Amino acid sequence: HQNCSFAPEQITSDLICQRINSQFRLSPNIKLYLQSIFDAFIHSFNHEINLLKLELNIKTKQLSFYRHSLTTIHCQYIQNF
Repeated sequence: HQNCSFAPEQITSDLICQRINSQFRLSPNIKLYLQSIFDAFIHSFNHEINLLKLELNIKTKQLSFYRHSLTTIHCQYIQNF
């Protein structure tokens, strides 16, 4: 088992096909077919990653807002004593 030394955004269908081609002799048609499959996988993976990043960003902003609100409520509570 080899460790992957690439960041996810560096992995392309071309890179995957080069790796496969270095181990197996593929006909040009098979290579094109595989490349289109990998392109679709990579596209959907990147789309999913971007959605998760967006969701994380929203959750982080919500958390920041709640922290700020709690701090404000706490300070008002302390001042009322």
